[in-house]
Amino acid sequence: MSVDDYQARYQPCSVSTDKILLQFQPFVTGIFRPGLIVIDEAARASGADLWPVFANYDPCGYLMIGDPFQLHPVVESTPQNNPIHAVSATSLFRHLHMNGMLLCMLDVQYCMASMLGDLVS
Repeated sequence: MSVDDYQARYQPCSVSTDKILLQFQPFVTGIFRPGLIVIDEAARASGADLWPVFANYDPCGYLMIGDPFQLHPVVESTPQNNPIHAVSATSLFRHLHMNGMLLCMLDVQYCMASMLGDLVS
């Protein structure tokens, strides 16, 4: 099926990207060969969110954008009912950073008033 046939057959929908990729995984991974995968807000993504990307694509590189010390993945379980809660609540981005992944911190804030930017930067 060509991309045009695919677009004509399937209407745009508002479900998450994960569900779309799982539903059409053979089609998507068969024609989509990215050279670089950019993951924005990487500190919010759990390992379970990112493993399908790592398993199905072989780009030249990954660019993970986020702050490993800021927001973490949303985990609805508790330490009492999930023995790996601490692992689940720590993003893959943070795990990689803790184990030596190269990290470059930006120090200029462009999207807020300079007084606020100076406070958080």
